[in-house]
Amino acid sequence: MIVGKIKRFQDEISQHKGNRKEFINTYFEREICEIFDDEIRSCDFKTRESTERSFKKFVRTKMANMRDYADAFVRYIRASELVTFQKRTLRLIVSPQKREEVDFILTNIDRTPKTFADIKEFKEYLFTPYSTPLLSDNKSLLIEKLQRAGVNQIDAGYSIDKLKDMLDDVHHQIQYKNIENSKRELKEYKEIDDILNVFEKVKNRDVPDASLFLEWNVWRSFVMLNYARRVDGNFVTDVDGMPLNTAQGNKPDIEIEFDDFGLIAEVTLSSGATQFKMEGDSVPRHYGDFLQKLKKTSYCLFIAPQIDDGTKAFFFNLNKGYTKRYGGATRIIPMTLDLFIEFITVAKKYNFSNPSKLRQWLERLWLINQTVEDESAWNRYIEEEIKIWAA
Repeated sequence: MIVGKIKRFQDEISQHKGNRKEFINTYFEREICEIFDDEIRSCDFKTRESTERSFKKFVRTKMANMRDYADAFVRYIRASELVTFQKRTLRLIVSPQKREEVDFILTNIDRTPKTFADIKEFKEYLFTPYSTPLLSDNKSLLIEKLQRAGVNQIDAGYSIDKLKDMLDDVHHQIQYKNIENSKRELKEYKEIDDILNVFEKVKNRDVPDASLFLEWNVWRSFVMLNYARRVDGNFVTDVDGMPLNTAQGNKPDIEIEFDDFGLIAEVTLSSGATQFKMEGDSVPRHYGDFLQKLKKTSYCLFIAPQIDDGTKAFFFNLNKGYTKRYGGATRIIPMTLDLFIEFITVAKKYNFSNPSKLRQWLERLWLINQTVEDESAWNRYIEEEIKIWAA
């Protein structure tokens, strides 16, 4: 039944000529109404976190919940690295590097639903590490895969664990090549249209893990500028070079080093008071650690769809003071995502090729911070200055 519905949806959307997003939303709403038909017929519109009891609110909440479940499922299945995102469409696909593993699982797994006498029996099945056959547990198939990857010096006495380590090394090499290929494609603004498209998808939450793709896309943007010594995204990538997990909490999201200055980018989708709670400690701490490590004048761009007034005020005042933990007065520049998009389009417009222009602009924003009366005036200055920063 469910497979039939999926196929029917695929057929209908492929033939649809109008607005794709509108079509999906209408289809989605119809399915929600079918799933929760009993509640709707009895006008039971109560939802856990709202006192509003309207049909519209009920459907909207259930749709949001379904998206959250789907996002969680995508994160879980991607942790296996058996699936990845297609670079252009950001749709889930089987990883080109893991097709053999996927074929092996589909060939060998029992498709018959299992029944369990009790919870204990279910947990024993669930937590048994060898309940699902994997190609990497089959020694002969593992050796064949390594040989096809070009690894010929394989001792017949190697253990399965040793062979798995060798396969991991192969995957790390492929991962490195894929990332380097991505960097080459990004140079000279060749991918700017795709970058702008991904930003739009992030803003509209049209990607399964918007926070992760925001980090990845900001990293791509700085790689595209092309004149840094290094641009390191601290997010984790899969073997295909696509983002897998966001940066660890003890590191900046992105580190950029130029010849005579450094820059970190911290990105978030949080807003309101939550934004300050989540970022008020980590951003200046990451800035101070980066400054100490690099030992060069450094700056930080803090990027979010909206900058909360409290966050803006905090960074404005932190830049004016002296904090030993952060290496002195910080140089943190808050910027909305729309302003950052304007930042990269201005770079292309003026064919950015001189990092000293970027440093002068960042320094000018910081110096203005020291003299203007409040954070609102400073924000207005940032908005005006961004229009010509690379001129």
